[in-house]
Amino acid sequence: MFRYKLEPLLKYRKILENERQRSLAEANRHYFAELGRAKEIESERSNVLNRMKEAMKTISDPETLKLYDNYLAGSDINIDAINEKVETVKQIVDIERETLVECVKNRKIIETHRKRMEERYIRDESRRERQMYDEVALTMYMYKEKSGENI
Repeated sequence: MFRYKLEPLLKYRKILENERQRSLAEANRHYFAELGRAKEIESERSNVLNRMKEAMKTISDPETLKLYDNYLAGSDINIDAINEKVETVKQIVDIERETLVECVKNRKIIETHRKRMEERYIRDESRRERQMYDEVALTMYMYKEKSGENI
């Protein structure tokens, strides 16, 4: 029966890989949430800009137009801040992805080693089995030869 001496290491590497997968999934969820927030704010800004254009046709009060302008300026600042946050989260996602790829490589190295060791074990066992059968056959032949000579 084949027993791999590095089985605990292989299990540990699989656990690390699963943790990295969960970590990457969490980072992706966070990234898409931030991306959604950025799109919402940009959409809202676009709607306000359209309302401001419509208001410019009918409203002559400069204070109202100033309010729209201030809101748009604040929206631009919010959009820039969220876009920076989106980029930061995207970098985190990329780092998590690279870490996961490294974990997968490390696990596959151990799995490849395990497979080679198992193949070697099977080959050696097969060779030993053939040797044993050859020895049994030779012993039986020698026994028959010996018993045939004594008759």
